[in-house]
Amino acid sequence: MINKYFALTCLFSILLPFSFKSTSILANGLDENESSTKEENKCSIKLYQVESPFDFHTVLQKKYIDDGNLSIAKYAKANAEISQPMGLKIEWDLFDAEENSKPYYTLSLSENEDFSNAYTYKTYDTFYYVYNLKLATKYYYSVKTSLNGETIESPTKYFVTANTFIRNIKLDGVINVRDVGGWRNSKGKFMVKQGMIYRSGPFNESYQTSMKKNITSSGISEATNRLGIKTEIDLRTVDNNEVGGLKTASPLGYKVKYVQAPLDYNYPEKIFTYKNNAESFIKIFKTLGDPNNYPIDFHCTAGADRTGCVAFLINGLMGVSEADLYRDYLFTNFANVSHLRQRSSIANAYVKTIKNNPGITLQDKIVYTLTSIGVDINDLNRLYFLMQEGGYRL
Repeated sequence: MINKYFALTCLFSILLPFSFKSTSILANGLDENESSTKEENKCSIKLYQVESPFDFHTVLQKKYIDDGNLSIAKYAKANAEISQPMGLKIEWDLFDAEENSKPYYTLSLSENEDFSNAYTYKTYDTFYYVYNLKLATKYYYSVKTSLNGETIESPTKYFVTANTFIRNIKLDGVINVRDVGGWRNSKGKFMVKQGMIYRSGPFNESYQTSMKKNITSSGISEATNRLGIKTEIDLRTVDNNEVGGLKTASPLGYKVKYVQAPLDYNYPEKIFTYKNNAESFIKIFKTLGDPNNYPIDFHCTAGADRTGCVAFLINGLMGVSEADLYRDYLFTNFANVSHLRQRSSIANAYVKTIKNNPGITLQDKIVYTLTSIGVDINDLNRLYFLMQEGGYRL
């Protein structure tokens, strides 16, 4: 005969696990089938680590940058547009999603770990090429999407960009674009701030009776949204309509301030005093001295000679070495700018004029050159402090 106590004990041992299991399911508000389905529908994004440090220069560009002899003709001959940077490919995968799902992804990129001031890019692909990164900068990135009303986000990763120089820019429809910043002060005190002043070719065709844009709609979006350009300084001449029909409006849109400061370059050694050039230099540095105008882009017809002169003056004021000033000037030969520029092209022209002026350093001589034609020393001082980067980002 079966012992009653033994029978009850066996029954209790059978029911007890079921009782706890049922309680757990009820507490979650799900039955067993629903719980299983939820686990099956759980999706995730795997974000892949990118190359770090990442150098966005092409092989030829990098060879030129590393060449201490500044032998530009070995790398570029000014007859092709090869001045743009490479893009960084960021990739990811979506796991455990329905087979036919094609979600819309948002890639976020920021210099800040909390993703403040982030740039966002939208795509249906599981990769994206990012351009126009800063030099020597740490970036955080993540990807998210939405499926069946649920937001799915990847973990955050980061990378750094190479600690080199020449921040060249891709701006669709525009040649010879780069950041004036990114160079080191020759005494090692600071880096010239990036994202403040850009130099480029024109945004519209020269000598047209009305505005005919070179820059595309995506180029305008990159210029105004990503780079944040607020002011355009046009160095082209007005009396012969080199400005291409422009008067008060920028091709970048009505929100961008348009400043005409025509420079005549027929006599490069006399650029500071020839015709009305002195008046234009005063206007250029008055514009550069106002923090409300930033970020700023300046250009002529090719972004080479007059643009090169203004860039030389700005970075010379910042204390960038003479060798690096030439290195920046000669990089223009990576753009399609009709003929090769050599070091002698400016060494025997406006650089010679500057060096013949009083002063101990090149910086001193540039200050004398500009103030002697009426440029306000206060504008130069404001520019100097605006363009100082407080140490490296890394």
